[in-house]
Amino acid sequence: LESKPVGELATSLKGPVRRERVDLTIDPHGLSFKKADSGRRGITVEFAVLAYDSDGKRVNYVDKQFQIAFTPERLSYIMANGYTARIFIDVPRDDVSLRLVVHDLNAQRTGSLEVPLGAE
Repeated sequence: LESKPVGELATSLKGPVRRERVDLTIDPHGLSFKKADSGRRGITVEFAVLAYDSDGKRVNYVDKQFQIAFTPERLSYIMANGYTARIFIDVPRDDVSLRLVVHDLNAQRTGSLEVPLGAE
């Protein structure tokens, strides 16, 4: 685990901070796979985790883009089990909500979910 602050606004967080681990598992059937080199199939996907305080003010965010090419065997596994990305973000220990965003850059489709975390 990183000991330095995690998130684009992490250094501006005031008061005690906690680190949250977010495991995003998405249904790959909604993703647009493109042919890549050597018989692989690839996705270009962006994951964003945004943290909001109880007043709805954004306090931190992490935005990561991945371009991944899968072998046929790995793609078969992912189609059966989902695709998982792990993202860490620092948030205040107060009440916060996380907005999780998945953006399929190949198809220009986006999905999101908001999760209240409460105070630690």
